[in-house]
Amino acid sequence: MATLNHEIYCRRKALLHLSGVLAAIAVVALCHSTGCHRPAAPQSGPQPPAAGDRSAGAAAVRVRLQLNWFPEVEHGGYYTAVLEGFFAKEGLDVQILPGSANTPVPQLVDSGRVELGVTNADQILLAADAGARLVALFAALQSSPRCVLVHQESPIHSWEDFRNVTLAVSSSATFLKYLTSRLPLENVQIVAYSGNVAAFVANPHYAQQGYVFSEPFLAEKMGARPRILMVSDLGYDPYTSVLVAQESWLSEHPQLAERLVRACRRGWQEYLNNPQPTNRYILSVNPELPADVAQYGASAIRPLCLPEGLGADQLGTMTRARWEKLAQQMKEIGLLKNVDIQRVAWPPALRPDSPAGSASAD
Repeated sequence: MATLNHEIYCRRKALLHLSGVLAAIAVVALCHSTGCHRPAAPQSGPQPPAAGDRSAGAAAVRVRLQLNWFPEVEHGGYYTAVLEGFFAKEGLDVQILPGSANTPVPQLVDSGRVELGVTNADQILLAADAGARLVALFAALQSSPRCVLVHQESPIHSWEDFRNVTLAVSSSATFLKYLTSRLPLENVQIVAYSGNVAAFVANPHYAQQGYVFSEPFLAEKMGARPRILMVSDLGYDPYTSVLVAQESWLSEHPQLAERLVRACRRGWQEYLNNPQPTNRYILSVNPELPADVAQYGASAIRPLCLPEGLGADQLGTMTRARWEKLAQQMKEIGLLKNVDIQRVAWPPALRPDSPAGSASAD
């Protein structure tokens, strides 16, 4: 049964990658056509607990938070904020809506179908370039989990060695465009990502995309010895699991963003320190996620959320330099035309660019 769950889990991941282009097209259609067909309303998710210490008589603000995928560890802190009552203590009644392989989060948020969404920074920029008015409030993962798996037995030890291999990757992945612009990819045959690690395990001359907290673990369980090349080491490092809202909705609720961010930060702090209770809930609503993958992922995700030098009180904050660097990279590879970073990132969520952060924007 565990092997079957792993297979189902990987195939679902593949569907998400293959649906990226369709989701982007949906965003463009929404932004440029007032008569576009809207997707069906998302299914209801778990309800938050009662607000334990909310002021008597104060009505909770009800909001829907749309995930970009089925419940997994990259959403752990948001679920913890519901389960531990952190949202409720801020006067928020947050309903988390699970995503699926083709959930167009930017479209749903920009259209007002949901108040909040979770997506990645490059998807926010793509939507903004198409005319969406979205604002990033909180970046749960400071570093992207995107990686490429190669075999330890191969001569590939770094990106500089990346040649003479078959690479399985989704053609819709933005990081692939960046990869091909930075590396010569000598004798690299790019094939479609199948959605599981079986081909990688069977072929020592094979490489494939993955998330650092899932596919490497699955490959090891099947007997392979993967070496991990992080895409962020090439310089392409979008914030991941970013909480996003519609600009006009924030204008109508000027005090809400601060409360949301405070609850999210508490949720992620608690999840990183004690993920087991939330993981049990995630497994109950996503039974196809193997328990050992969730356990491994909760450990592997911590340095992505809290890299060295970032204090727990800064968890989720962003820098303008990082946003500007990402936008410039996406322009250089032809994915963006013009995006106003001033409108995309919520100013209170931006910490001052440190010397190290400024240098990374070069």
